[in-house]
Amino acid sequence: MRTFVFMKSVGLARRAVRECSSSRPIQIIGAIGSYATILFDGSEYNGHYIDTIDEKTVVDYFLQQSKPLLQADLKILAFETIPAFKEALCILQALDRMPDDIKCWISFSCKNGQLVNHGENFAECVKKIIVHPKLIAIGVNCTKPSFITSLLNSAQKYLGEKFFVVYPNSGEKYDAKTKRWLPPEDEDIDFDKMIPEWKTLGAKLIGGCCRMKPEDIRKISAVIAFLNNKS
Repeated sequence: MRTFVFMKSVGLARRAVRECSSSRPIQIIGAIGSYATILFDGSEYNGHYIDTIDEKTVVDYFLQQSKPLLQADLKILAFETIPAFKEALCILQALDRMPDDIKCWISFSCKNGQLVNHGENFAECVKKIIVHPKLIAIGVNCTKPSFITSLLNSAQKYLGEKFFVVYPNSGEKYDAKTKRWLPPEDEDIDFDKMIPEWKTLGAKLIGGCCRMKPEDIRKISAVIAFLNNKS
């Protein structure tokens, strides 16, 4: 049943691509969340589970989640909302057991302008995993927009010919205990200023994550279109 749902979802995405009038090539990418998504406790916002769970369990999780997407003939996977460096290493182990033509990005969730949610330094995480041949990009998602520029700036020197993927949240903070989103603290989202900075620092894909509204995505799209036309 699970495989059927994945196959059906990819089929619907492919139909949408065919029906789209865009002249640009459109790539369908399979998204896989962190191990926390099967715990249902919001721990992707702290990564504490990685301190107690065994490595094999996490590697097996990513292999199992990837399998139906690979069966649907997707060639690029997005491992996203990853809170801990150790979990990123588990993803690389899983990738090593996948076909040679499979590529991916790993996107971290971060708690400030320097650290991933579990506490490791973002730039050091990038430095240590960027050389993997199946990794095409590094992402930052489900992170406050105001943290993004600092994060990208700290790790840009390790990118080489690869690139950043950026899809922040609305700036609100999730409270795992109450299961509620808390209002942002002085979060001034100025996409006109932020997006040019992100692009300059190596971001090639920019979008939105949790609590971003349609008008936010439209604004992001408009800023990117303006910058592309300007160049």
